[in-house]
Amino acid sequence: VRAVAEAEGGDAEAAVERAARHGPSAIPEVESALQGAEVEGRLNLIGVLRRIGDAEAVPLVLHRAIHDADERVRAEAKWTLDQWTGAKGPLGDRARAALRTLAEARKEDAAG
Repeated sequence: VRAVAEAEGGDAEAAVERAARHGPSAIPEVESALQGAEVEGRLNLIGVLRRIGDAEAVPLVLHRAIHDADERVRAEAKWTLDQWTGAKGPLGDRARAALRTLAEARKEDAAG
């Protein structure tokens, strides 16, 4: 997973695919890697979580959608949540709830 945070271009895509193959067991390591990753690395790591597609990843993605310092990462995280809303079961349920939370957070930010 650390390689995902440091990879670029075609190497990044291959690293994302390899990391995603580990499934939900990779989520804690992705969470750890997100903490120190540069912008491109955070984008790659959101991609790993998207490909894993597990409900346990929703809080991590929501956190990035609300709090990440970079607009591209926030947008990628929101897009990931949007993609998950069509899923059946816990993933879709949690993604829809996360988007409601995100909308509220943005409304509060706009209100000052």
